[in-house]
Amino acid sequence: MAQTHRSHSTIPVLLLTLAVALVASNPPRKSGYTGQLAAKHLQQSQVNFIRPGIVVKIVSAGIAQDGTITARLTTTDPQGLPLDKDGVTTPGAVSISLIAARIPAGQTQYVSYTTNTAKATINSNPPQIQAANDRNGTFKKNAVGDYT
Repeated sequence: MAQTHRSHSTIPVLLLTLAVALVASNPPRKSGYTGQLAAKHLQQSQVNFIRPGIVVKIVSAGIAQDGTITARLTTTDPQGLPLDKDGVTTPGAVSISLIAARIPAGQTQYVSYTTNTAKATINSNPPQIQAANDRNGTFKKNAVGDYT
């Protein structure tokens, strides 16, 4: 995922916060069987995908001199099977959203590189700058479950 932003000359820490959701693309059909009985009629390839959870790992991240933010990440199920973000080769799409930020030296609060300005509220609060997920980035598929 890459996007151009203004860059600082040094970056003490780069954080990527992922909002990742596994979206089921094919809801189960009603078969008339109970849950346990229906599971006995599944093919082994279908059973392999019936495990909850997703594991996301940041392999690398950085900001180039031109301000382009790049992150490489992997997505797998809890057993280590790579998950296709588009849901083409594995059941269900994986929605990935990134927030790039850094923690300045000697501080504990992060500063986001990707921001959004929230509008003023009814009670006269001024507009607020907030951390926001990337909106204009692109994904390059290195392999199933491996994306930059």
